[in-house]
Amino acid sequence: MPSAQRNERTPLLAPSSNKRTPRSRRPSNASTAPSSSGTRSGDARPRRENVPPRPRPVSIAAVLESQESSQAGFLDYVRNRFDLDSETPAVRASLTLLLLLQYRRSLKDTLAKGRNDVIGSSATVRQAQTDLVSVDEQDIPAVLKTLEDDIAREEELWDVLWISWLREDGRDGRLRVVDFLYADDAAPEVLLKHRLVAHTLERHWIHGAPSRHGASHTVWQRFDALCTPRLNLLSHNVSLWIYFALLASYLIHPPRRHRILPDSPLQTYGARECFLLLFSLGVGLNRGPWSALHALSGIMTLVTFSTTLPDVPYPTQDTFSPLLVSFTLTFVAFHIPNSPASPFLLLTRTSRAWPLALFLWDNIVQVLFPAIAVLLPSFLLISFLLTAALNTTPYEGPDTVLFETISNVIGIFNDTTFTTPMETRETLFMLLLAVIACMAGVVFLACTRAPSTVADLSIEPWERYGPLVGARMRQLFAQAVVTYSMASSMEGTITGTRIKTGFGRPLYMFPPPLNLVHLLLVVGPRTAGRLFARGPRSPLRGEGENRFIGVVGSTEAVLWRILVGPLALTLWALSWVITRAVK
Repeated sequence: MPSAQRNERTPLLAPSSNKRTPRSRRPSNASTAPSSSGTRSGDARPRRENVPPRPRPVSIAAVLESQESSQAGFLDYVRNRFDLDSETPAVRASLTLLLLLQYRRSLKDTLAKGRNDVIGSSATVRQAQTDLVSVDEQDIPAVLKTLEDDIAREEELWDVLWISWLREDGRDGRLRVVDFLYADDAAPEVLLKHRLVAHTLERHWIHGAPSRHGASHTVWQRFDALCTPRLNLLSHNVSLWIYFALLASYLIHPPRRHRILPDSPLQTYGARECFLLLFSLGVGLNRGPWSALHALSGIMTLVTFSTTLPDVPYPTQDTFSPLLVSFTLTFVAFHIPNSPASPFLLLTRTSRAWPLALFLWDNIVQVLFPAIAVLLPSFLLISFLLTAALNTTPYEGPDTVLFETISNVIGIFNDTTFTTPMETRETLFMLLLAVIACMAGVVFLACTRAPSTVADLSIEPWERYGPLVGARMRQLFAQAVVTYSMASSMEGTITGTRIKTGFGRPLYMFPPPLNLVHLLLVVGPRTAGRLFARGPRSPLRGEGENRFIGVVGSTEAVLWRILVGPLALTLWALSWVITRAVK
C-alpha cells in the first residue's frame, strides 16, 4: 500500500510510519500490512473506514458542569456554547431560560450550604450572591425582553414554556421552563409575573394547547383538544363528587339488619355498595399532587369494607366510624384551594376566584386553626360536662373494671337518678357560649384581615389580596395547568453545539374509577415491557422497545377516546353553554 494512501487513512500514525512498532504495542490495524513470513497482501482483510461515532445527547446538568471553569458571565457562556442564531426564537428562548433557571437553582443551593459553613465558604457565598443578583436583575430580564421582540405567535409562546430537555445524563427525566414556575422559589418574580407567561397559562387553561397542524389536523386530534386542563380538572372532580355522594348516601341510609337475628342481615352488597367500592379503589389509586386527602379517604373506605367481608359496616359496629372519618376528609379536601372543586371556581376567571379561595384558606389555617388548637380542649371539656349535666338517665357504660372505677371516683356516671343542679347547668352553658363566641371572633378577625386593595380595580386581580397571596396563587395555577394538561410538547436534544427537536406523545388522564382500566391495560404492560427490555437477549431491546411503547400509546389513546372522551365532550358543551349564558 502506498505511504500516501496510508497516511490519508490513518493520519494519527503518520509521524511513526517509518518506525517499527513493538509487538506488545502493535495497533489493531497492523494486520493489514504485509507479513514478514511471506503472507500475501491479498489475504489480508480490507481496512474498514472510520465511521464517526453517533453524538450522544448532552443534558442540562452536563452543560452547567462545563461552565464551572469559565469566568465569563453565564448568559455569555450560553451564547458562546451553542449556535443559537440558527435555531428558532422559541427554541433559543426556551433553552436559554431553562439554563438560567437551573443555574439560579444551583446558586440557591450554594447559598443554602453556605449558611451551614459561614467561615469556610464566605467567598463562595459572596460570589453566589453576586451571580444570583446578576441572573435575576440582568440575564432573565434581557431574555424576556428578547422574547417580547421575537415571539409573534401563540404556539411559539407555548414552545418556550413546554419544550422539554434532558435533565441528567443516563436518565429519562426531562425538564421544562414551566416546571420552574410552580416550584418553591425556583423562578424569579419578574418571570412569574410576566404578561406573556401569564397569558400563555390562562389561555392554555381555558382553550388548551395551540393547534400547530392547521388543515391537516385530524378529527381525533380535534376531539382530544377539547379536553383542556380546566375540563380535565372538572372531570376529575365529577368522579370525586360521585364518590362523595355514594359515601353520604351510605352514611345517611345504611343497610338494615334483622332486629331479632342481628347476625343475619337483610341486605349486604347492592349496586350502591359495589359502586362505592369501585370508586373508593379508583380514588385511592389516583395519582396527583393534590389527591392525598382524597386518596386517604378512598383507602380508608376500601379497607373498612374489606375488613367486614362478607358483611358491610353497620352503625352499631366500630367499623362505621372510619367511614365518618373518610366522609370528613373528603369534605375538607374539597375546600383546599390547591385543587378547587367548586364548579363556580372552575367556570369563572381564574385570576378572580382562586386568589380569594387561597386568601380565606390561609387566614383559616394561620389564625383559626391555632385558636382551635388552644380552645379545643376547653370546648370538649365544657361540652362533655354539659352533656353529663343535662343527662337525666343513668349511664350504662362498657363492662370494664377500669372505666367503672374512674366513673365511681369522678362521681358523674354513678347509677343514680340525681340530676345536676340548675345553677351548674347555667354555668356550664355560659362557658360553652363563651368558647363559641371566641371562635366566632377569630373567624371575624380572619375575614377582616383582607387588604383594602380588594376593591381597587386598577390592581391586577392576582395581587388584590396581597403580593404573597398573588405569588403563591400563580404558582398553584401553573401547577394546575401542568398537572391537568394533555397536550403533546416538543422535546429538545442537545448534541454538541447543535439542537434537535421532535414531538412527544400526549399525556392522557383517566379520572377514577376509569383509572383502574388505565392501570390494567396501559400502565401495567408499559412497565412490564420496560423491565423485560432490560434483558441482554430480550426481543424488546432497541427498536423493539420503541415499537412496543408505540403500540401501548395507541391503546391508551383509544381507551381515552372511548371511556373519557364522551364525558369530556359533555363537559365541554355544558361549559360552553354556561359561559355564553353568563356573558
